[in-house]
Amino acid sequence: MRHRLTFQRKTKARNSFNELVASYSDFVTVWGSVTPNAGRKFYEAQQASSEVSGEIRIRYRSDIEPTMRITEGTQTFEIVSVANINERDRELLIYYKEKLD
Repeated sequence: MRHRLTFQRKTKARNSFNELVASYSDFVTVWGSVTPNAGRKFYEAQQASSEVSGEIRIRYRSDIEPTMRITEGTQTFEIVSVANINERDRELLIYYKEKLD
């Protein structure tokens, strides 16, 4: 576990036009391992785009939710699912996807 990962929660705030806009705020920073599984390229509205998916492993925490996102340096990972391995409360396996533009 050599990657420093920051989990962020989605928050809503009002902008200058009094509209609710979504933003993210740091929740917790932990050590973990990031393992990319696969990448793919696809075209949306004639714009090339790439997506990478993979797994992140961290020590067990009960406060990690699938609605969060994870950052490491300049990378941002969207959480797809969170699994408590063997229900032993020792390690979390987080499946992610990262959109590359």
